[in-house]
Formats: sequence, structure tokens, C-alpha cells
Amino acid sequence: MNVAAPILDLLAAEPARPGVREPSGRSATYGELRQRIVALGRELQRRGLRPGDRVVLQVPAGVDFAASAVAVLLVGGVPVLCEPGLGDAVYRSRIRAAEARWLVVHPLVQRLGRVPGARGLLRRLELDVPPVPDLDDVPGRVLLAPRWLDGLAAALPAQADLTPVDRSGEDDGVLVFTGGTTSEPKGVRLSNRALQSYLTNIHSVIADLRIESLLADTPQQVLYALWLGRTAFTTRGGRRRRAALVHRLVRSGAVDAYFGSPYVWVKMMAMTGPGRAPLPASLRTVLLGSAPVTPELLRQLRGWLHPDTRILSIYGLTEAGPVCVSRVDDKLAWEREGHDGDFVGFPLPGVRVTLDADAAPRVGADVGEVVVHSPSLYSGYLGQPPLGAEDGLHTGDLGRLVTRGDREALVLLGRTKDMIIRRGVNIYPGTLEPTLRALGDEHGLMFGDVALVGTWNPKTQDEELVLCVSPAPDRQAPLDPEDVKRRAASVTGTDGAPDHVLVKQELPVTGRQNKVDKAALRRVAAQRLGGAPAPASLRCRAITPWSPGSRAHGSPLAGSASTASTGSCSRQRAPPAPC
Repeated sequence: MNVAAPILDLLAAEPARPGVREPSGRSATYGELRQRIVALGRELQRRGLRPGDRVVLQVPAGVDFAASAVAVLLVGGVPVLCEPGLGDAVYRSRIRAAEARWLVVHPLVQRLGRVPGARGLLRRLELDVPPVPDLDDVPGRVLLAPRWLDGLAAALPAQADLTPVDRSGEDDGVLVFTGGTTSEPKGVRLSNRALQSYLTNIHSVIADLRIESLLADTPQQVLYALWLGRTAFTTRGGRRRRAALVHRLVRSGAVDAYFGSPYVWVKMMAMTGPGRAPLPASLRTVLLGSAPVTPELLRQLRGWLHPDTRILSIYGLTEAGPVCVSRVDDKLAWEREGHDGDFVGFPLPGVRVTLDADAAPRVGADVGEVVVHSPSLYSGYLGQPPLGAEDGLHTGDLGRLVTRGDREALVLLGRTKDMIIRRGVNIYPGTLEPTLRALGDEHGLMFGDVALVGTWNPKTQDEELVLCVSPAPDRQAPLDPEDVKRRAASVTGTDGAPDHVLVKQELPVTGRQNKVDKAALRRVAAQRLGGAPAPASLRCRAITPWSPGSRAHGSPLAGSASTASTGSCSRQRAPPAPC
């Protein structure tokens, strides 16, 4: 099997269809994109790329990313996806852990890495450029200059072919790095069979929504549109520029669907003000993912969108893809009826959700850790034992299964692990706190204790990241919050940069081991900053927007649904109450 083969077939079937359009105006039809894919695939094979080789992609969203990702998959390579938003140290540790043999890099990324201070300046503009790995970490590299790729494509005869490399369903299809719960890299291995099912699940969400042009919020979402046989528009830039681009494209009527994070909508509403004009009916579908979706945001969206525009919220995970889908009416009805928790909807066909009551013995007999069973489940984390066929994915989310109509649905109630979701990004404090603890200045080590906590901002409908620190022992120089904030951002990257800094002489501790009391810090931060602790029901994990050919795909998707996956929810029996 080869999960990218259907994309190549669709591109060949409609060569004149608009394929990918970038904010700069650069675009490629299906035929032009296919030529680029075939040309790059042949070049990778000529240089010695073998099936199973891992390939790091450092290519911006748009035509070149689509061409490189599909080409790597077609020749049997394994794309390695790693966002640079958590700083260079985290990024480099992930690349070393991946043991990739190849790097496909855009020349602009390489040039910026050679200019002192350039990447730091861009980071202040909320633009993270990844560091180019050392040759010791990634020995083979291809400099993907757009003109070079265009030249390769132009030299090929029209409708030149590339035979997809056949791969086993159990072979790795893609390697995606998540935030991780510790400082150790956490690479999610998705097999080709899981990837195929992953795409099938996303296809089941949006295939019937009459989408012709999808506005993609991430580079990978471009492949969703291609898999569906549709046109993809891309965005770029920091938060403000991205929101402005989305608003312009929606207003123009160029796109009829947008799959994005709630924070982009909040930013657009803030930019346009309370007297904003209604959005056009040409935007037929809004898909919300990558963060919790609050009822308040949904009410605001309803007041801005055309009455005929559909709003769907997707709950899922990098390790499993989409799990549940809810309509706006269902979410608002749940809140209106006075129920607790975040109603995330009904499991997709082929997905089974159970509850592990042992993970929450004191919460309630009908509450447990959400466990997902699906053919789309990952094979395991890089460097760790493979996932067993019956293991399921223990998500770290606490939930309850409820009956709505004649179906069971999932309601989230909190988390078992420390995590903050901001701007659609999962931030695991344990990933960043060791790096922050080691920060120093001209006076020596800066901090004694360090803790990252989240505080809820009702205006932005998002969490804000608060860095809480105490001075290092015997430090004489005072800690300036603005200086701390700037130094922290230099090592955490844009995604992990704190919004606020809270300096205390000592951080509160709890328990016999004197661990930092983060619950107390959240309360202090909320009081000082005028926010509130994040609602427990919203502290759920976000879906990482990946699927090489996922999140919007076409009719040739063939699911490999397991007979064990019935598409229903079931409860695991709660243990007896302790005496």
C-alpha cells in the first residue's frame, strides 16, 4: 500500500483544477503540482533515498510543502514533522531522536540560520524558523529552491509518471513530535495502515460538506484538500497577519471552508470590532480544532457567520486522529440544559471510547480517563515499546459517557496531567521548565524555583501562560519581570513564550515532597492578572493538525476498519468503592 497514491491519481484526473494558492499569489494547478511531485520523487530516488528513510521537512506551507510531503510518501520515505515553536533545544533534541537520514530544506530557512540575530528578530514577530540540523544529525539534504523544483518539473515530459513504492501496512508512515510530558522527545509513530484509517476518519467528517476550496491553517492541511480533490488556500505569518489573511479570504468568497483554531476567530473578532459586518454565505463550513471550543465563542461566531454556515467542533489527538465531532447546536444545548463539562460529541465510525475508572477513583463512579480504540491508533512512541493491539490510547483526559437520543456521546471534565492549551498549542510545562530553570544572566543563575501555569482570559477565550519564578539562592540583583520574559522567550520559542511573569520570593509548595503548588499559583496568577483559572471542563488535549493527506480528503479513501471497532462508546465497570 501507499497512502499518497490516491493523491497522485486525483491530480492526474483533473490537471486544470486549481490546486494550491499561497498568500503571495503563487499557485499551482493539479497538473503543475503533479509534475513537481514526480520530479522531486525521482530526484530523491536518484540521490539514494530508500523506503523507510526518515525525512525532516523544513519547507513553508504551500506548493513546495505539498510537493515535498507527497513525493517523500510516494517513494516510501517517512516524513518527520517537528514544529520549532518550543525553542531550539527542544527542536534539536527531537531531530536527534528521529535519526533521520534526509533533510528537505527551503533555502530561505538555511540563509536565515546563517545571519546572526535574524531568527531571534523573526521570533519577536511570532515567526519561528527552525534551526538547520547538523550534518551529524541528518547526513543527506536536498535544498528545495522553488525555481530549482520548477526547472526539474519543466524538464519532464507531460504526464511523466512515478510508481508509488509499495509499503507494508505496519511500516511507519509518518513521525510526528508532540509537546511531550517531560523533557524527553515524544515522537508519535503512525503506521501506513493507521494513517490510512486516520484519513478515513477525517474524510467521514467533511466529505459530505460540499467543500470546493479549503482554507488550510497549517502546512499539513493542504494535503487534506488534495486528498478530497479540492483546492487549498494557505495562510502565513504571526497571529495578527494570519487572522487578517483569513478574514480577507473569507470576505472575498474565495474559500467555502476554513479549518482552524478558535484563537484565530477570536483574533479576527477583536480586529473587526463590535460593529463588524456579517460574513458572507459563501463560507459554508467552519471546522474548529486544535483547542477547546467554548459555548461563549460559539455564540459569538453564530452572531457573525451567515445563518446557513455550519460549525463543527472536532476532538482528537495526534496519536489517533479525530475521535468525536459535535455540532454547534449540540454543544449549546448541553450548556443550556445546565450540565457540567465540555460536550465534545459523538465518536466517529470505527472509533470506540471507553473509560478507565482507576485513573479517577475520587472523581465519581461514572468518570474515568478517556481511552480511545481505533484502527487509526499510533504504533507507539519513538524508542518505546510498541502499542499492543488491545491497549487503546490513554488520553490523559477525564470524561463521562452520556446518552443523547439513541447514541452515546463523550463529555470532558478535566485532565489527569499538567497541560496548558494556548492558541491551539498543547504546552506541557515539564518540557520547558528544565530549560527555564537553567537560565542565567551576568549575575549568575537567575531562578530558584520555576513553574508554568495557565490562567483563563474570558476576553480572548483562551489560556494565557504565566511564568512563576523565585530568585536563585544568594542572588543579590532583583529579577525584572520584563527581562525575565524576554530571556524566557529566547529559549522557549514563540509557542512556549510566557504572556506574563510572576516573581515571588518563594513559590508555594505542597505535600511531603515539597512540590510546587501549581493550584495555588493559578489562583494567585488569576487574582494578580484579572483572569481566572481555566475551566476544568476545557482542560482537554488538542488535536495536532497532521495527516499527510488528511483533514480533508477525497472519495478514494478506503478504510481498514477493525472488527473490534464498532463506532460505539462503552463504559468500563468502575471498581468497588474503597472501604
